[in-house]
Amino acid sequence: MDRGPAQTALRAGGWALGLILAGTAAARVPPNDDDPVRYLDARSPVLSQAIEGEKPGSAHSRFVEIRVVEVINPDRVPLTFEVWYQASAEPKFLLGGFSLYPADNPGRFIVATQGRVKDEGAIVLSLVIPETAPNRDRIRVAVKRLSFLKG
Repeated sequence: MDRGPAQTALRAGGWALGLILAGTAAARVPPNDDDPVRYLDARSPVLSQAIEGEKPGSAHSRFVEIRVVEVINPDRVPLTFEVWYQASAEPKFLLGGFSLYPADNPGRFIVATQGRVKDEGAIVLSLVIPETAPNRDRIRVAVKRLSFLKG
């Protein structure tokens, strides 16, 4: 079968993408699927995860990975997440944030550590629900244990 230039490029691009993904997977510590699920909602919009229990070298990780595994958001209210680093004796520092799109779609998200995360302290994840959102009490987000990626 004769393939045109676009099909050949697409096939080559698929290989390149596969190699990039394979390289990324090899560089990350895979999260454990047995990790407990933690929930965020309007009454409990913040969760904190200590870094001390992580593998040594977490401070050298370039990203924090957040796995949102379930979203209950019947009105599809725009939800924003903030990821903070809280060192033991310092004020917390905003690493970054992300939003779900569509607003009820789970997924995996990464936020850069900016080289500021040390082997102590905590990563704090905050769910931000607009004050004017209808049915705020019906919004609930399930998150697996946060993990660190080397890059």
